[in-house]
Amino acid sequence: MLARYGGQLVENEASMDSPDKAVILVKSDSGSDLEIKAAGYWATPLQLPRTIFDDFVNASLIRQDAAASKPGRRVFRLTEEGLKRGLAAAPFGKR
Repeated sequence: MLARYGGQLVENEASMDSPDKAVILVKSDSGSDLEIKAAGYWATPLQLPRTIFDDFVNASLIRQDAAASKPGRRVFRLTEEGLKRGLAAAPFGKR
């Protein structure tokens, strides 16, 4: 999705309400929430599970954008390899 439509992953630190849980959101390049709409289904904001995020980091598919990050909010973008692999994957629903 990030490779085809652009965007970024934003990791927000854990909140006082959920001190053990940081949230990873899929955002547009402008920082607004991305959404999925299909056949009566609608989801926003999109959250990425921590395990998938960690897999992306470990596989060097995403990297932190230090210039866009700030305290309590880290921004991650696709690496060249992440972009290449993302564009090679079949679009949603076309497997």
